[in-house]
Amino acid sequence: MQHQTKADRIELIANLPDGTRRVKVLDIAGKEYYKKPEEVDLENDVVQLNKYGEVIIMRGQPGLINKLPSASKQIEDVQNFRSSHVGNNKLVSSSKRGPESDEIFNLIMKSLAQDVASLEFEIHEHNRKGLDPSNVISKKSKISKAMADAWIARRRVSKETSIDIESEQFSKLFTLVISTMKEAMEAAGTRKEHIETIFNRFSAAVSKPAWKLEAKKIAEGDK
Repeated sequence: MQHQTKADRIELIANLPDGTRRVKVLDIAGKEYYKKPEEVDLENDVVQLNKYGEVIIMRGQPGLINKLPSASKQIEDVQNFRSSHVGNNKLVSSSKRGPESDEIFNLIMKSLAQDVASLEFEIHEHNRKGLDPSNVISKKSKISKAMADAWIARRRVSKETSIDIESEQFSKLFTLVISTMKEAMEAAGTRKEHIETIFNRFSAAVSKPAWKLEAKKIAEGDK
């Protein structure tokens, strides 16, 4: 029997992959069951893990495993590991949360970068063993080009949708915001000399090259 505390079981159930319908547990009598996550007895049930340390789960309707048994325990372990791996995959989770989020682009680029690094290692191994690495080099080139194209497209979209702080439209908007702030301070009873002092200092601050550089980075989505 796997040694688990109640806190262990709470953490395992709280971090189940999306779409989990049942969890394999060992009850106090030593019998194995697939229970709904909310029905797991956190005091007595032992949540079952595969050899990879992943919770053994079901995503389909109950009874599917009995109708389609695995050919071997090893295949069942692989199937469980694959199911858990897919459920815990960051790209899958991010896609479900927000298919248009920046996180998805970053995860894809990270995955492609890992592929490139792996292929670089294969090229090194081919050369070390005296094998022709041209096929591997071709794969690496294609992935690298895909990364470059994606990055360029992303920058192009960012430029098209970013705010130009040097434009006349932005200047008008900025002036309107400042004017509104002054009116609000006057309405609140702030003395005119205080208002002038505040905005003189504000004007000096936003005139500094460092402030403009920071504002430009934010406007272009670099921060």
